[in-house]
Amino acid sequence: GHTHSWIRMKKVAELQASMIMFPHRHGHSPHSWRQIVDVMLEKIPGHPFSHKLRLIALLESKFNISLRAIWPRLLMPNAERLGLLSPRQKGGRRGFQTYDCLLMQILSMTLCRITFINAIISNYDASKCFDRILLSLAGLLARRAGAPPSMIRTNIKTKRDATHHVQSAHGLSADSYSGSTDEPLQGEGQGCVMRANP
Repeated sequence: GHTHSWIRMKKVAELQASMIMFPHRHGHSPHSWRQIVDVMLEKIPGHPFSHKLRLIALLESKFNISLRAIWPRLLMPNAERLGLLSPRQKGGRRGFQTYDCLLMQILSMTLCRITFINAIISNYDASKCFDRILLSLAGLLARRAGAPPSMIRTNIKTKRDATHHVQSAHGLSADSYSGSTDEPLQGEGQGCVMRANP
């Protein structure tokens, strides 16, 4: 579509990038960025059990693009350089893949089996972790990795003040939900390009 067209034209692409990053430079949260559509996907196809649904937050595309420019491309290299990431963390890091982590686990278990070593292997899956991240704590950690305060303000305002609609097979819900000052919504949301760390 039009996105691919303006990417090919350097001046237009620079102007578009500048406009997308403008809110982050000034700590502003545009109204369109605060409209989030939640989609629930079945973890087990054909079995829509309420406890086996994955909630995906569909963020406004310009907001998601701007986050992709900031977090993985700016903050992750800073966090790597400053030594803020655990050597065991493989997710969201350049040069690491899920397969690396999986291969290390398989090799460890195979070594234990071949050498008859007793071992206990624990895996800690942070269930629904993106939905439980405290925005203020994530902001502090991002500051430590070099994020400007205005970018953190934009992210927190957008997620905290967002209005969520639910998308289903029956269409987009007319009703919505959002947080309040007494009970603000937390979490980055599954589907966001941001990482749990730095």
